[in-house]
Amino acid sequence: MNKDAGLRLLGHLIRELAEGHTPVVAEIAAATGVARSTAFEVVSRMELAALVVRDRHGRLMPGRQMRALVFARRGLQGLCGPAEAILGWLCEQTGGHVRLECVSEVGVTTLLTAGSLPARRGIDAALVQPAIAISNGVTANIVVEFSAGATASRILAERNLAEAATALARHYEETKRGGN
Repeated sequence: MNKDAGLRLLGHLIRELAEGHTPVVAEIAAATGVARSTAFEVVSRMELAALVVRDRHGRLMPGRQMRALVFARRGLQGLCGPAEAILGWLCEQTGGHVRLECVSEVGVTTLLTAGSLPARRGIDAALVQPAIAISNGVTANIVVEFSAGATASRILAERNLAEAATALARHYEETKRGGN
C-alpha cells in the first residue's frame, strides 16, 4: 500500500465524518484518487481499530474510538458510553431519530445519533431538551425528530426526553468528579 495515498484517504475520510457525511468506500477512493484496493485496506484497518464502522448499506460512520475522541474534544470524556446507552433507550422509547448536539457560539456539532427517519416522509416535528451546561455558553442538547404522522412517538418523547437529559447530566457530573 502506498503510504501517501493511505494518509490522503485517511485525512479525507476523517474530514467527511467530522462534517456528518457517511460515504461508502468507493466514494472516498474516487474523491481522493486512491485505488479502491488501498481504500478498502485503509478502511479495514480503521474498522479493526474501532475508528469507523459500516452500516448495513456500507456507509462509513465514526466508530467507538472516534466517537470517544469527539467527546473528549468537547470536554465530555467518559460520557460517550453512557450517552450511547441513553440515546439508544430514548430512540427505542420514541421510534424517532435522536441526536446529541454540542451547541456553542461557533455552531452546532452532532456528537452522536440513534435511529433513523424514513427520508421519503420527512420530519414532522422536533423536540429539543438542553441536557448539560458544559462551560462558557456551551451546552449539550438532546434532539428527537419525528416523521410525519408519528404522534404517538411525540407523546412518548415528551415524557422521556426530560428523563434522558437528567440521566445524561448525572453521568456528566459523575465523570467531572472522577467517578468514571
